[in-house]
Amino acid sequence: MKLDNVTLIAATGAEKDIDQTIKAIEFSCKDIEFKDVKLLCPKAKQIKHDYIQLVEIDELDRIQYSKLMINDLHYYVDSDFCITVQYDGFVID
Repeated sequence: MKLDNVTLIAATGAEKDIDQTIKAIEFSCKDIEFKDVKLLCPKAKQIKHDYIQLVEIDELDRIQYSKLMINDLHYYVDSDFCITVQYDGFVID
């Protein structure tokens, strides 16, 4: 399936959650081609997928994470729509 007007985006404020979040992104992209796939995280690290765009952000606590998702997420999305995923909530079907 091709969704060329949808960005898949994930944000994590903790370095310890980056690997699990990447797995959720990988699973979510298994049968879907998104316009963009972005991971906002505290430390941009080397990953094996060139389709995931890493965006370095500061570490976030829960309140800062919520503010990012509610107030600032639109700054990172260049498509008509977005789907957000987390390490424990992602596209299954």
